[in-house]
Amino acid sequence: MVTSLQDLNDQLAHCDSETDPEYINRLDRAFHGLIFGASGNDALVWTIDRVKNSFPMYALWREPGRVLTNRSEHTTIRMP
Repeated sequence: MVTSLQDLNDQLAHCDSETDPEYINRLDRAFHGLIFGASGNDALVWTIDRVKNSFPMYALWREPGRVLTNRSEHTTIRMP
């Protein structure tokens, strides 16, 4: 799982404010989906998915510097 998280985060490193926000969103959701899925709690995963689907994430990725900040935040996640 750690390798998959790193791969997704590396792909985010190649994105910027000009990158298709839907593509960025897919990478970010895949990253978080791996973490949420590892909980083994299907109700949690379902709930988070519903909340994320109700928010216009594309607007987030147009915020200047947000993609870089997002990648930096992902990098701080430590696995046991």
